[in-house]
Amino acid sequence: PQRFRAFTEHVLLRLLACGRDPGREVATAAEEALDLLLQHSDPHRCMAVLVPVVKNESPPTLQLAIRLQSRLVSQFSALQLLTILQQLLPPLFEAFKNPNADVRKAVVFCLVDMYLVLGEQLTPHLTALSTSQLKLVTIYINKTTKARAERQEMQFAPA
Repeated sequence: PQRFRAFTEHVLLRLLACGRDPGREVATAAEEALDLLLQHSDPHRCMAVLVPVVKNESPPTLQLAIRLQSRLVSQFSALQLLTILQQLLPPLFEAFKNPNADVRKAVVFCLVDMYLVLGEQLTPHLTALSTSQLKLVTIYINKTTKARAERQEMQFAPA
């Protein structure tokens, strides 16, 4: 892994390009390889590569990059995430306007994952969203937190 670290950005971009492949097997293999790359790489470096991709790409690469950001978010502490929020949110908010429903859905899930790390600290940063977008994000935040609470209750409930 140490020798590989010098090439993280390059490999990440190449695998994202493979995610556009019309062959479903290639795209799926690329996403699996990206998951492994994210697990073993510095999340700051990976996020730094993904932000311009979210800013400049179109679907399906855009959707994949947002999903990858969503997976990375949980690797950051609240303080770390707060410090990079100003770079992350504007491209996500722009992607929220994308005509592709899967892209918009990926944005919602990414914002929910950010909320799970930041809690109410995220709320003031969401003012750029429209009322309907904010309502949608809030609904998914509530669903996710409720589901997590129920899972925790079941784990600790006596048998």
